[in-house]
Amino acid sequence: MRLYRKILSFLANLLTRILFNLKVKDTMSGYFGLRKKILNEVFLEGKGFKILLEILIKGKYKSFIEIPYTFKERKKGKSKFNIEIIIDYIIQLIELKWHIKISNVVIKYLIVGFLGIWVNLFGQILVSELFNWHYIRGMIFWPSLSVFFGFELSVFFNFILNHYWTFALERMHNRKIISTFWYFIKFQIVSIYGFIIQISLWYFIVNLVYYNSPIIDYMANLLGILFATFNNYILNKNFTWSKDFIFLSKEEKSNHIHFENNCFREL
Repeated sequence: MRLYRKILSFLANLLTRILFNLKVKDTMSGYFGLRKKILNEVFLEGKGFKILLEILIKGKYKSFIEIPYTFKERKKGKSKFNIEIIIDYIIQLIELKWHIKISNVVIKYLIVGFLGIWVNLFGQILVSELFNWHYIRGMIFWPSLSVFFGFELSVFFNFILNHYWTFALERMHNRKIISTFWYFIKFQIVSIYGFIIQISLWYFIVNLVYYNSPIIDYMANLLGILFATFNNYILNKNFTWSKDFIFLSKEEKSNHIHFENNCFREL
């Protein structure tokens, strides 16, 4: 096993043992056996690939035994291990420990939003420092252009990550191919709404402060970005990447709804 996999496995098992006081050395194993009665009347959600962790916490057992085995390097195929596995694992720990439900989409959106904040600020700082477009009382046009540049840079960055990662499953619900351009147009509309909030708060704060300073300029913009980010999530989930039927015929819409209702009844 590669060194980074060993380190991650060690940290994951250590965290699990601390949170749940488990004496198991490897809670991440995918190779295990158990008696059926251990899971009688036990509801397993099976989030992610590490179902053993949930069994160890919820299962009705008195004892267990661990038998060592050697985990060799993969010879064929590709590993499923990626950033989503890590996120799923962290969410699973939180849900099992505190008995709450967390949406993967929310977590991904917050991660993208967090990264987008720094992209946004980077764009503003870059243009402000290159052209000396810092806010001065009575001068709003050029400083606001630097804020807009940072905003638009983050729009492209956030859209790419959200489109191909955060809301990837939502796009799969569409029965017709909807162009990436159409999604981007909707995302841009929502982002402009957020930008109005962002720049309004930025302008209000920099005018509220008695003295001019680049630090105040950037901090005011940061607060505007944070406030706009949380507002944009609801709109992007329910408008930009909603289950989009606009390109379906009436018959196709009816069949699609009938199909989903049948699936719901079967579940």
